Amino acid sequence: MAATMRVDLLGGVEVSGADPAQVHSSARAVSLLAYLVSHPDSPQPRVHLAGVLWPDSESAQARTNLRRELHHLRVLLHDNECLQVDAQSLCWRRGPGCVVDVHDFLAACESTITAVESGEHDEVELHSGDALRLYRGPFLPGCYDDWALAVREDLSRTGVDLCDRVARYWLLHDDAEAAIGFARRRVQLQPLEEPGYRLLMQALRTVGDRAGAMRTYHQCATLLERELGVGPSAETQAELDAALSDIGHGPGGAAGIVAESGGEEGSGVGNGTARWSVSPGLVGRARERERLLSAWGEAQAGARFVVVEGEAGVGKTRLVADLVGAVRRQDALVATTRCFAASGSVPLAPVADWLRSPHLRMATKQLDPIWRAEVGRLVPQADSAAEPVVGARAKVDAWQRLRFFEGLARAFRAVDRPILLTVDDLQWCDKTTMSWLSFVMSFMGSSPLLVVATARDDERGDGRADGDLTRRLDTMRAAGQAVVVTLDG
Repeated sequence: MAATMRVDLLGGVEVSGADPAQVHSSARAVSLLAYLVSHPDSPQPRVHLAGVLWPDSESAQARTNLRRELHHLRVLLHDNECLQVDAQSLCWRRGPGCVVDVHDFLAACESTITAVESGEHDEVELHSGDALRLYRGPFLPGCYDDWALAVREDLSRTGVDLCDRVARYWLLHDDAEAAIGFARRRVQLQPLEEPGYRLLMQALRTVGDRAGAMRTYHQCATLLERELGVGPSAETQAELDAALSDIGHGPGGAAGIVAESGGEEGSGVGNGTARWSVSPGLVGRARERERLLSAWGEAQAGARFVVVEGEAGVGKTRLVADLVGAVRRQDALVATTRCFAASGSVPLAPVADWLRSPHLRMATKQLDPIWRAEVGRLVPQADSAAEPVVGARAKVDAWQRLRFFEGLARAFRAVDRPILLTVDDLQWCDKTTMSWLSFVMSFMGSSPLLVVATARDDERGDGRADGDLTRRLDTMRAAGQAVVVTLDG
């Protein structure tokens, strides 16, 4: 009995028993094979195949080409029984004589769906793992015929849908670790689709990896801006907000600040007189908490900047999250972001994140066209023809920086409520963002704005930004605009 042959068409082309050079030199024969196996058990008329594979050739020439490539294909397959030929048509019959990865992939996907619907955990794990292993990459890479592109898209979408379905299944059944792998694969398959990033952020938050969720958001935002000139949607921004809100919400209960003034939550905010209950997650931080609350009260009369610094793991982000929780209940606008060690070369990335929040997008639309165009250079609006400012481009346009900075600042001043902006890991902030923050502190006037940042004091001033962070902070402190709150271990 002849050995079973194998044909792989996902992520590359391999035919068992055939020399790779022979496969490469028979590209059109491989295309014929790929078309037949993507329409299994369905006889394909020769005239149809000739027209599909050689659409620009005369009918007679196309049929001649088909006869030639059929000969090459039979040699390549050693006259495998799965390839059935008659005078009128060609057909690929599925059988034990040849295993095709496309068929196995689709079968594994179908088995996975059946297992998901029946709730068979072991079967879900088995078949979904097989499907991901089989999908090594796009169908018939290097071929851009219309029919191949359609099959490639169908198979890719099948893989995406499988990852979606299985990731949500594992989240529903309290196995977020398993969900993460499928969510990551979904992002790899369709890197410009936001639902995959949101699914991955949700899974990461579920296992407590808040930093990973925020890195995923940053990856999404950077790619969308670079490839499409747009920012993340409100739904994706909401996942980022949820990641920040998760701080302190562990098994021991939600940590948060609760306002108390005459028994009514939220009264007194803005005049510095409200009393706040002690958060169970922040025992021993009463003094630092009061300094943040005081800064929020002072910011109602004009912009303020607070940096919470300390060693890694000392509780900086949790302290800021408590303030965020309180401010959200006061009908204030809260926008959050963070800096990344690898993103220091991208000017104004934190400001772009803030401007993508729904309320700031709405405020931007109310600006005069001249200022709306300036904002559109950083965060393109749907009606903006301005060129996005990314990478080195922001530095090239430094000659008009003042107007650009003012346009960005006007978007924040157009908001009709107090604003709290937070940024994690300020020690990795780029120089342009620090310059804009210094500018906005003066520009906002009496508009209520508080910017709260966290920074690792063991990395601040180590030369990452040529001392720019320390210098800017010293300047703002001298002007009475900035406060540094140090957390001891």
